Parts: sequence; C-alpha cells; structure tokens
Amino acid sequence: MATTNIADLPFAIKQQISAGADFDGTLPTGTPTLSGSTWTYTEQAAGGKFDPVSLAKIKGHNGAALKLVGVEIELGGQSAWSLSRVDADGDEVVAFSGTTQADYLVTEETDIVMLPTSHFVLSTTGASAAMKATLIFARYRG
Repeated sequence: MATTNIADLPFAIKQQISAGADFDGTLPTGTPTLSGSTWTYTEQAAGGKFDPVSLAKIKGHNGAALKLVGVEIELGGQSAWSLSRVDADGDEVVAFSGTTQADYLVTEETDIVMLPTSHFVLSTTGASAAMKATLIFARYRG
C-alpha cells in the first residue's frame, strides 16, 4: 500500500457520492487509491468523513497538525450542506455551509487547523445528482 511522506504535502482526499444519495458524515468503505498526491475513494452511497490521520498512510506524520488549504465540492443541485471540523471530544464547528448551490470552491488557504485527533465532516441533504468533494491538506507550520 502506498504512503505519502509528510514532505510531499499538500495532499488531497476525494470522495464521490452516487446520484440520489447524500454525504452523511461517515467514513467511506474500502481503500482509496493514490494518484499523484490525491487519495480517491470509489463512488459510494455514503461518505463525508475526511480523516487523513485514519488513512494510516501519511508516513512521518508524527502527530503534526494539518491545515485545510483547499475545498472543492460539486453538489449536484442539492438543497443544503455543511462542512464541519469535529474534535476528539465531539465538539463540532461549522467551517462552511450553504443552500441550493451547484458547486462550492475555496482556493485560498483557510485558517482552519486540524489537530491529529480531529477530522472534517461533510453533510448534505436533498441530493439529486452524483456529488464529489475534495479537501486539500498541508502540514501546519504555525
């Protein structure tokens, strides 16, 4: 199984949801494939948990904090969505949200730092078409 060295960051995690299903905040099943610096899960009927540390493929991570540096979501005309950071104690902070959008894109670095015990959750409702979401992470050097 391939690994990503911390020196190779930034890296991305991409998830895909089937038409008629929603991102529900669960970890996708199966093993993602690595192409370039992007880990891609196959299209599924559920997903939305973005947990780079749980991939156990980030060689040399050693508990380093990560920073969310990009978000790209193809929403397929759904009605409502939110992307939240969830800490180890279950505290959830909404980072981005919207309604009735076809796409959402953040290309500038955010100020959202992710500790090794945190993850991101994407939730949608009312999906009518297939959706894709890609979160891009880099090592936090604060």
